[in-house]
Amino acid sequence: MTEKYNSLSCKVGELENQYSIKLITRANNENVKELFNVATENIKKYLKEMDEKFSPVKKDSLVVAFQSGSQRPLIESDTFSDIYTQTVIAEQMTHHYFSTNFGSKYDPTEFIKGWIIDEVFDKYLRPLLKENEIVAVKFSDGSDTLISTSDSDYHWTIPIMKPGSDQIAATYYLQNAAITTLEKMDVKHALISNKSHIQQVTVINSNVTDARVWAIAGLAVGTREFPKLIAESHLTGMMVDEKLGNINFREGSLGDIFMKKY
Repeated sequence: MTEKYNSLSCKVGELENQYSIKLITRANNENVKELFNVATENIKKYLKEMDEKFSPVKKDSLVVAFQSGSQRPLIESDTFSDIYTQTVIAEQMTHHYFSTNFGSKYDPTEFIKGWIIDEVFDKYLRPLLKENEIVAVKFSDGSDTLISTSDSDYHWTIPIMKPGSDQIAATYYLQNAAITTLEKMDVKHALISNKSHIQQVTVINSNVTDARVWAIAGLAVGTREFPKLIAESHLTGMMVDEKLGNINFREGSLGDIFMKKY
């Protein structure tokens, strides 16, 4: 007999940076509702705090201070120092196809988008799975999704839409994973070359930070060179090329290429 599940969901954050939270439960009793409400309020506070500290436009943020030449953020903020170190590593591992440096300015916005989701999930959502009534949790901003489940019978259904379309390009059935799907238009703070003919990249990873980094790198490097990065780093996911269509890859190996006529 298939178990029936219930769900609780809500949206948090500002309109331009909105996130969705979803819990899958065996029963929406008062204890579960209270845990959900407490987690939601904590997430709201955390998102506001991160925006104040890491906004690229707020004059009092750590990012703006660092862009102005101050070393104070590196010295006084462990979080900023950790993010800075990880962005350097991300650039190196992607052979600089992912970058946080634009001219003379350091802008980690695209990296922080993934970082926030991972941090929120580990701080406020993953611990909820210790409750017997809570089966699975999901946190998403539309492009990036992080999911986990404590029940082997439950799988999240993650549809991947075709670029600029409401048609489904692929569907993944996952239990514990991070998945990022980006089109060129989704990435505002990155160096995406016009020479790349990749329209969309999906990367499945254990965390959103890395999945997002690799998706951006894939958009930047193009169809000819991206397979080298896929093989080198054992990536799993899918890219959509303007002429070749869907190209699947799993643990570093390219799968079927669906040819299309143009």
